[in-house]
Amino acid sequence: MESWIPLTVHRKDSQINGRYRSQIKQDKLQEKGYGKRWIVESFMSVLKRTTGSALSARSEKALFVEAGLRVLAYVLRR
Repeated sequence: MESWIPLTVHRKDSQINGRYRSQIKQDKLQEKGYGKRWIVESFMSVLKRTTGSALSARSEKALFVEAGLRVLAYVLRR
């Protein structure tokens, strides 16, 4: 399994510890889409602030409908 966790160097000589950690490259991280979580987090934050954070529906189908309507309302508002 490949690891996509960014490197953190805490050594004074700037060497990377670990057998596999030195194989991780920034271009591979970008190629796999790492580092775009902030886009989703920002969207969810704005959506919750504008439409509320709790859904009032009880059934699973109604929850999906209500969530979809909230996203639609958010898109139309922007």
